[in-house]
Amino acid sequence: MPKQRSSKLEAGQRKWFVFTCLSPLALLSALFLGHNNQKFSPAYLVVTFCIFMFIAVRSLILNDRVRSLKLFLLASALVIDFILMYALIYKDNDLITSSSGDPIMASDYLYFSVITWTTVGYGDFIPKPSARMIAASEALVGYISMAVLIAAALKVLDRFTQENSTSGGTN
Repeated sequence: MPKQRSSKLEAGQRKWFVFTCLSPLALLSALFLGHNNQKFSPAYLVVTFCIFMFIAVRSLILNDRVRSLKLFLLASALVIDFILMYALIYKDNDLITSSSGDPIMASDYLYFSVITWTTVGYGDFIPKPSARMIAASEALVGYISMAVLIAAALKVLDRFTQENSTSGGTN
């Protein structure tokens, strides 16, 4: 019986993994192809942030390298989701302007979101006054998620090197 339960759990984990890795594609299609004139809800950001923090923290405390690698990949997919969700919020609410006055395309919203998330801020696109707090929250989420991702990546690398050194890495 325990093996059967374990295989059901693994199948559920695979479905969750596939769903999370494919969700950026759905968000990209919504950004570039539109989504029936419905505004993107910022509530998705809160839910995604909670899921991200759970996955990232869990990957940092697990001892199983395969599981922590999978969780790191899930967290990476969620970071992409963050960037795309912010781009959708900017687009749906028309929250950025071009410093050159050119019309803004879907790719510009994605570009602005990436630049804001990484806190580079070139200045070629500027948030409207009503979007300044949204852009600031994206920068803050970018700081937090980058720190967690780097810590999770180092943890995964540490586990790989420990396993290689204990499995006879000396010649």
